[in-house]
Amino acid sequence: MRNSSLQLLRLSNDFIELTSYTRTQQSAPR
Repeated sequence: MRNSSLQLLRLSNDFIELTSYTRTQQSAPR
């Protein structure tokens, strides 16, 4: 099924975005 692969790709993309966001928050000085 191509639908499942598309969903997985979207999920992985969200995960990467979330990881990069958290990394930026941690690196940012308070």
